[in-house]
Amino acid sequence: MQNFTVSNAARVLGVSDAQVGRLLSRGEILGTKWGRSWMIDAASVHRYASTRPERGRPYLPERAWTELLDGDVRTLESAKKLAVLCRRRAERHGVRVIPGFLDALRKDPRVLLSGVDAGRKFKAMVTLGPPMDLYLHVNDVEKVFKKYVSANHVTDPNVIIRVVESDVLQQFEHHVPLIVALVDLVAEGDYRSAKEVLNAMK
Repeated sequence: MQNFTVSNAARVLGVSDAQVGRLLSRGEILGTKWGRSWMIDAASVHRYASTRPERGRPYLPERAWTELLDGDVRTLESAKKLAVLCRRRAERHGVRVIPGFLDALRKDPRVLLSGVDAGRKFKAMVTLGPPMDLYLHVNDVEKVFKKYVSANHVTDPNVIIRVVESDVLQQFEHHVPLIVALVDLVAEGDYRSAKEVLNAMK
């Protein structure tokens, strides 16, 4: 696995070292701190670069959710544009969960499954595999993290947890809508699964 220094990541993204620090703290790119230095996961830098808007700012969370849930997506390219515009819909955490706890986490009533799990629920022809993608309300984060998460902000997550502050997802039962799963898959760079979810939406 290739790693970047802060300066390497800043050069690839065309931002300052301080901005790389902010991206690390928000979990938008992943890294491990060794003493005073960071080893930044190159794949997460490239994933972030592919979903970063070229101009303007992404929507704030409330508008992001409105645009996402009302979105009319017919191609992977339009899903990618929506992923870019709506990337502030939730705070992203790449975490490690002990594999033996994954099924329990998947069944936890506080969790809304996304990505491949949601795709399978709606009969998309996707293969279940890591990382698992899910949403949590901010009020549930502490308890869920304490019960399941062994390491947070890791370079090799087996679970992506997206934390939302609003109650927008309370209307759904245990799985997000397919359009949300599609945008999450695109945001993570899983275009193969995203294509199958898109086919299931037609």
